[in-house]
Amino acid sequence: MQNIQNWWTQTTIRSDNIMYIFQQKLKTIKTDLKQWNKDTFGDIMQAKKELEAKMANLQQTFITEGPNEERNAQELILQRQWEERLKQEELLWRQKSRVQWLKQGERNTSFFHKSTIQNRAFNRILSLKTADGDQVFSRDHIGSELNSYFTSLLSEPLQDRSQAIKEILGVIPSLVTKDQNALLLREFTEQEIEETIFSMATNKAPRLDGFTVEFFKACWPIIKADLLILVRNFHRTKKVLLAINATFLTLIPKSNQADSPDKFRPIALCNVLYKILSKLMADILKFVLPSIISQEQTSYVEGR
Repeated sequence: MQNIQNWWTQTTIRSDNIMYIFQQKLKTIKTDLKQWNKDTFGDIMQAKKELEAKMANLQQTFITEGPNEERNAQELILQRQWEERLKQEELLWRQKSRVQWLKQGERNTSFFHKSTIQNRAFNRILSLKTADGDQVFSRDHIGSELNSYFTSLLSEPLQDRSQAIKEILGVIPSLVTKDQNALLLREFTEQEIEETIFSMATNKAPRLDGFTVEFFKACWPIIKADLLILVRNFHRTKKVLLAINATFLTLIPKSNQADSPDKFRPIALCNVLYKILSKLMADILKFVLPSIISQEQTSYVEGR
């Protein structure tokens, strides 16, 4: 934690764009974290094998030469190091498996490992049927077909809808009161931002910038001042940096026989910063929605 504190405070970015500065700090600290991970943990699996080999050699020494105080102490040290590596291995496979419901208490490394392998096998796309009915197998052809399909599905031609919007808004009554409008326009407080972050689910896949919710929770005392400035700048300018708004699209098969683009469901993996901003707005809108949504509307309304 002290390393992160030093890296964060010592990183200097010359720019007037608050969001750019924050995003570049994350980018810089990610490089430092990768090196720290390599130096501190290294290859967990390989380190565990090396410890097991040392323990086997020590046990052989016990058999041939007998125990003594020095060997007993060495065995205890190796045992503790081995247990620590096992915990790290379990955590690694748990993160990869995306299992949410299992509670900690006993070692589940094998279960997490099998879950990860099953997920990868289920999500792997080995072939795809094109719109013409042809079957493609190469990675480039599959990628091109999926890109073409979802680009067409998720985009639309540019059209001037200003007149249509004006006509629709003309028949919608104004329901937001002055007090509600003042609530929507006020700046977010540090407490609201903190509550928003700590209410977000953990153990999710890293986003496009490489960070998860866990980082923001663990490093909240370090980054909260900069994050508060970023959120208030967003509230004032109503603009968000493209790098923060960028997302990954991952495809989830709708069935075991997913063999064409229409049989996959796209899921957007948004950066945590974007999720914080959108959740802040959604939470404050909750106070206004009951008074502006009609009783006849049923979709997308909690409890209906």
